[in-house]
Amino acid sequence: MNLPTQLTPLVFAIIACLAISIEAEDFLTCGGFIKSEIQINFARIEVKLYTRQGALKYQTDCAPNNGYFMIPVYDRGDFILKLEPPSGWSFEPTSVDLKIDGENDPCSQGKDINFFFKGYTVSGKVVSKGKKDGPEGVLISIKPKDKDVAMETRTKTGGVYNIPNVLPGDFIITASHPSWTFEKASITHTVTKDTATVDSSIIISGYDVRGKVMSEGEPIKNVFFILFSDTVKKGDVTGCQKSGVNGYQSEGKSPLCHVQSDVEGQFVFPSLGSGEYRVVPFYKGEHTTFDVVPSSLQFTVEHNTVQLPTVFQVAGFSITGRVLSVAGGSGVQGAKVKVRGKPEVVTGPDGTFRMEKIKSGTYTLQASKEYLTFDPLNVKVTPNTPRLPDIVASKFSACGRVETSAGGQRKVSLTKEGSKQPEIATTDKDGAFCFTASPGVYVMQPLMSDAEKSAGLRINPENQKITIVSTPILDINFSQFKATLRGSIKCLDVCGTLQVMVESKDGRGFKKPVPVSQQTKQAAFIIKDILPGKYSISVVQTNWCWTKSSLDVEVIDQDIGGLEFQQNGYVLHCHVSHPIELLYALDSSPSYKGSFTLKKGPNQFCLEKPGSYKLSPKSCHQFEKSEYAFQTSAPNMLTLTALKHQIHAEITTTQPVMDITVAISSGGKLEQTVKLGPLKSRQQLEQESKPPAKKTGNETAEKKSTPQPTGPQVYDVSHWAGNGEVLEIVPSSGEFLFYPSTVKVTVESGKNSH
Repeated sequence: MNLPTQLTPLVFAIIACLAISIEAEDFLTCGGFIKSEIQINFARIEVKLYTRQGALKYQTDCAPNNGYFMIPVYDRGDFILKLEPPSGWSFEPTSVDLKIDGENDPCSQGKDINFFFKGYTVSGKVVSKGKKDGPEGVLISIKPKDKDVAMETRTKTGGVYNIPNVLPGDFIITASHPSWTFEKASITHTVTKDTATVDSSIIISGYDVRGKVMSEGEPIKNVFFILFSDTVKKGDVTGCQKSGVNGYQSEGKSPLCHVQSDVEGQFVFPSLGSGEYRVVPFYKGEHTTFDVVPSSLQFTVEHNTVQLPTVFQVAGFSITGRVLSVAGGSGVQGAKVKVRGKPEVVTGPDGTFRMEKIKSGTYTLQASKEYLTFDPLNVKVTPNTPRLPDIVASKFSACGRVETSAGGQRKVSLTKEGSKQPEIATTDKDGAFCFTASPGVYVMQPLMSDAEKSAGLRINPENQKITIVSTPILDINFSQFKATLRGSIKCLDVCGTLQVMVESKDGRGFKKPVPVSQQTKQAAFIIKDILPGKYSISVVQTNWCWTKSSLDVEVIDQDIGGLEFQQNGYVLHCHVSHPIELLYALDSSPSYKGSFTLKKGPNQFCLEKPGSYKLSPKSCHQFEKSEYAFQTSAPNMLTLTALKHQIHAEITTTQPVMDITVAISSGGKLEQTVKLGPLKSRQQLEQESKPPAKKTGNETAEKKSTPQPTGPQVYDVSHWAGNGEVLEIVPSSGEFLFYPSTVKVTVESGKNSH
């Protein structure tokens, strides 16, 4: 064993023990030194002995002043002597395999096992801008500031790099990559005792993204590729053009930049930061925009070069055209344009359309739109075709309807001005028809048979003149003539709500009520859609009297006006049990009065003025009331039923009798006896009713008495009795007797007993 020349007493003690151990052959020792060209802290280093199976047999620290270590070995066998320094310290070797047999191994022979310190491991990281990690494969070199010799390594997963065996000093650490862009590619770092981790990261600002564009196997140059992103800002991309692309219409979002394909069809975005992107191809010639598929492509940049997996293909080019209603006129919106083998396209508000993925060749364009007709258009299309010829409508629809009461199908003729050959169209079951005609002036006419004309069928108008210019005409309507009847109702007071009824008189069963409501004394009415024929028109108001309550009219081929209904009173409906005379008087105008003669049963009369009336029956019958009320605004049936009848008797005498009385009993019951008298004769009553004679000069101032009648006298007896009642009439006087002395009478409705 080679020992240093100067050892501390502790070392000597160890050696002494070692010598004793060897002699005793109880165990062996394995020892050596940790050697370093620079001063290091030996105490932080551990030396461990492991079995081949990895079991720890013994461990020890090194001597802090010179790095010496010693480990006892009690068994023979295979072991591993392993150095375990602090993280980042580099040694050669890091472990030694031992096969201890007591004779041939270093420990049995007393040889030192030494480990040599090479330096510290410098650890750092390369990251993508804005991220915590970075790519692998970046070349990292570390060079002392005062030397030209550099050590190199490459980053591992996550961008981590480790450079071992670096002795203390000032260094420059530099990163490089053939296609990536660095925001900070070089940093300085000072390695001191036990300090090897680099705090500052190297930053990659962008990665290259590559793609290719082809057309039928050939590369295409000068295709623009426009870049968009929702996660990356414009300042985070470099190496591409940030100006606008002529002819490209933005999608609302501002692009980051663009590049163009080269002669090989290759395109490269040199430096894109990590994030989500979308690239849109755009290829436009002098007159033509070409179609490139896919129309856009999404991709993600993480920590590496991106080779777009999809090859862009120029599938064809776009052509545009217009559909017009007339040459030089306005565009037709919503027209469909079809080319065989291509999807149908629809024109926009100005009539323009665009067809995609067209290749050079001859095509037939066919446009269509409801109510317009277009002739097929044959065109030769090349990439240099600036624009397709306009597709112009050749014909337009002229449509309408013929409405008749009979309905069904009917023929309509269309004759162009200057032509004698009409076109004929047949309506559908609802009367609708359509012609297709080129621009010009036409006469359109519904056709009728002779039988229809004889039956009075009239279609209005008989014909129509139409001019087709640049738009379809869709409202050419014919209808069977229908008249409008107009008239008025003249009322004695406010008309209010009435109804006019129209009824056919030719057996068609047509009946149409027309409401009329006006708060004036004259109400107008209009009756529309009346077919030719004979009609009766009546005003429906049974409580009023009319000069004429109905009018007969005949509709032929024109409207009828001047119809008039005149109210001349209010209907009084009465029902009486006996013939009577009915007196009437208007409350608001007592001078307006009169009478009606009513027969037994129902009666109807007219009162000429509106208002409230008093009605009084005049007859030899007695009713429930002596006076009845009637209101024209709320008319009701007046029912009069007689309750009693007047019985009249006469008593004749040969001379005046001053004390005649009459007893009239009903059914022989004294308690129902009525006494009349003393009676006055007709002559006496007549004499008393005469006016007094004028005075003369010969007359005295004395008042003369009224002369008394003389000769035969007649006395009247009247009494009211119910129908069927039996009366006994007994006259009496103090001086005279009567014959017969008693008369019995049975009361019968409508008869007087004498």
